[in-house]
Amino acid sequence: MASLPIRPSKFPYFHRLTRLLVRYDLLILQKHEDHDVVDDDDKGYYSLAPPDRYVVKDGPGNSMEDQDTFFFKAWNCLGDWFKNEDPSAFYTAYGDYFWDKLSRDPSSGNWFNEKMARDSRSFMNVLIGDEFKDVFKGLASLVDVGGGTGTVAMAIAKNFPDMKWDMFEKIPLANAVLLKSILHDWNDEECMKILKNCKKAITGSGKVIIIDMVMENPELDDESVQAQIFIDMLMMVFLGSKERNKKE
Repeated sequence: MASLPIRPSKFPYFHRLTRLLVRYDLLILQKHEDHDVVDDDDKGYYSLAPPDRYVVKDGPGNSMEDQDTFFFKAWNCLGDWFKNEDPSAFYTAYGDYFWDKLSRDPSSGNWFNEKMARDSRSFMNVLIGDEFKDVFKGLASLVDVGGGTGTVAMAIAKNFPDMKWDMFEKIPLANAVLLKSILHDWNDEECMKILKNCKKAITGSGKVIIIDMVMENPELDDESVQAQIFIDMLMMVFLGSKERNKKE
């Protein structure tokens, strides 16, 4: 790892990148024959796989050279990001934070909000179904932090009409605080600040409800694990953050 031209602060991020590339068969992980060797890179080394000709610069099948859309540009800057101290590859691409840039680009902002709303609608039946319904029973008020267009809030309110709702950027006093797809947007230190603010906002015997994926779940099939690893990369590239396992 030390021989690579990347910043030491980016070593943990590099492992997440190679994990994705191996999962998608773009890299081949070769295990050390000497089992006594201790290596940070999964005790082995990497080589290029045949499909890499489509993505390697100057490769015979490279078809990605002209892709420079709002969201793709950050991926193009991933190599430069590993060599600097920017908070994310998106910041390297635009010199701005993802949320700030998105707020000033109406078309991209609208696309992103619709994507998040579509994602919320896809699992709302599970969230308010019999398995998790007890999570919301008995709550008098609930704050949906960073709730976007309010898709989740409206679905829960429809099924629990006696609940009082507030949706603000700040966290007002409430019986419960809902964090759906919020903590994965921030690093550990920032998450601690968010959770401390949640604790201050909760009244009585309230609760914090966190909805996020859990990495390294042994019950998931290969397709689900592959999707999780890709989403983790999205968090890294655009926000410099991560998905977390149960312990984290």
